[in-house]
Amino acid sequence: MKSLISRPEAVIVHNGSLLALREAIASNLTHPWRLVLSIIILAPLLVLPAVFEMQAASSLDALLADEEQRGTNVLIVENGGGPLDGHLCDAIGAQGGIERAGGVSASSVVGLGGNNLISSRRVFATPGYLQILNYGQPRGSGPLAYIGPALSKEISIADFTEVQMSDGQRITVLAAPESARGEARSRWITMVVPALDEVQECWIEARSESLAAVRGAIPAFFPSAASLRVTALRDESAVVAAFTVWEERSTRWLFTATGTVGGLLVGTLLWPRRHEYALYRILGMSRAQVTLLASAEAMILVVSGVGVASISAFGAALLQIEGAWLTYAGSGLLQVSLSSSVLCVVVAMLSLTISAGSPAHILRERA
Repeated sequence: MKSLISRPEAVIVHNGSLLALREAIASNLTHPWRLVLSIIILAPLLVLPAVFEMQAASSLDALLADEEQRGTNVLIVENGGGPLDGHLCDAIGAQGGIERAGGVSASSVVGLGGNNLISSRRVFATPGYLQILNYGQPRGSGPLAYIGPALSKEISIADFTEVQMSDGQRITVLAAPESARGEARSRWITMVVPALDEVQECWIEARSESLAAVRGAIPAFFPSAASLRVTALRDESAVVAAFTVWEERSTRWLFTATGTVGGLLVGTLLWPRRHEYALYRILGMSRAQVTLLASAEAMILVVSGVGVASISAFGAALLQIEGAWLTYAGSGLLQVSLSSSVLCVVVAMLSLTISAGSPAHILRERA
């Protein structure tokens, strides 16, 4: 398709808007380098803020997942006035917004190993407590106990070995798996029991979105407790700091810079056409039709770059194999959309500027 400037005899002034749109397409087809160059420049430029945003979101998700694994959503309930009802503690696990709950008794010091030379703390715990620590439910006969990882390395005994403690009780021991939630109990012996009448601590693992509601409802779970104290297994300061960094990140406004730079680059590609726009005016097109022509040419370049950028952002999101890629895709495509909006505004203003002015003055400049 040839451009109108190369075929002056084809000028038809009536139905000028349709003619302007046709000329915009013909101009880009007769100058394919301009279309290719706009894609090469605009696509990486527009996808840049999307990549930064997806990386920031991915880092935040990874930190939140790690902190949750360490126990930010695990609440430890104690009663300053004495023990808690163990059966009420176990029943909490069936409440809405709660993953699981379990109780653990007060600890006592016992000896282990040859001549009971190795001292440790022993507690009795229900299955819910073991699940919160990611220990699992052991299978075996007789009294079973988990020994913490540090203690297991120290005494070096195989799983399901029967040992005798300093109080005369014989137990079958299992090495507890490494658990971020059990770091403070790495030298403890945890006796596995199906239920406890009284517990020193009630551990509750809540869903992240229900944590505040569960914390507020705890007094209702233990109506007879005199002085409840609720603490989180893992301090939330790291989570708060991470959200502060997320809210204050400078890259959240990067789309304004990339959109503006992209618009200026499109204007630079169209700037040499201002003399041809002047010829269109002389050949009979109105100022509005020439403006429509310039805007249509610019939008073709913009849409091409935005399309490739959107596909690239979606592809980048698919590479986020560690989690919810759809969330990353939404974040990335939003950034592309914001950048594109700024780009379109800048290009529209530049199109008006490039197509404006006196045709005679523009042609005299070229001469």
